[in-house]
Amino acid sequence: MRQVHLYFTDNQIVKPRADELLRLAPDSYRSSYESIKRPEGKMQILRSIYLLYVYLGITDDGLLLVNPFGKKYKKAGEAPDYFNLSHSGDMSVLAVSDAEVGVDMERVRVFNEPVVERRFPHALQEEFFHAMQEGLSHALREERVPDLSDEQITRKVKDECFTKSWTKLEAGLKAAGCGFACHVEETWEKAIDYHFMTIRVNDCIVTVAMAEEFEAEWNDAAER
Repeated sequence: MRQVHLYFTDNQIVKPRADELLRLAPDSYRSSYESIKRPEGKMQILRSIYLLYVYLGITDDGLLLVNPFGKKYKKAGEAPDYFNLSHSGDMSVLAVSDAEVGVDMERVRVFNEPVVERRFPHALQEEFFHAMQEGLSHALREERVPDLSDEQITRKVKDECFTKSWTKLEAGLKAAGCGFACHVEETWEKAIDYHFMTIRVNDCIVTVAMAEEFEAEWNDAAER
């Protein structure tokens, strides 16, 4: 069974170390930081630099490999170290394993049916609508939340199911090595048999995907 390690960080951790992190950063990340104007974009780059340095020891572009779809790997002897990054709000997560891995982290999104119909592969659409109906039935009949109307409960369930399915889609495509740069429907025919794990971290939903069965562990930031 494969092992996946998840490492989280946020702006509170990296902002005080900005100058130090930029000195340690690979040139490509430093250039991206300098070219980005939006403060939130700069913080995302800093969080990436921090995670790659602290947990993988990456301080130079020479330690990185890049596949044709832009996904990065760490050079490590005969085989690369596999990793993947995802960001949401002021948080970032790094997934590390010894085989191809994908991770996606999202704050709970508002359910958007046109996005499901346009972006989700057909098999995932069916899975999503089935899970949503089951979730609605369970929430409305068995898990009544005090002070919430049926409309509020319905919206909450739809939003969470939508976000879980989106993170599953993106993590699966990233585990396939291509993300949305590939043909989604064709790639999902392979990724549908992947193994997935979903956890809640603060107000975010995080999904990890691998082609093989895996166990995951994560650092304390996931418990806050």
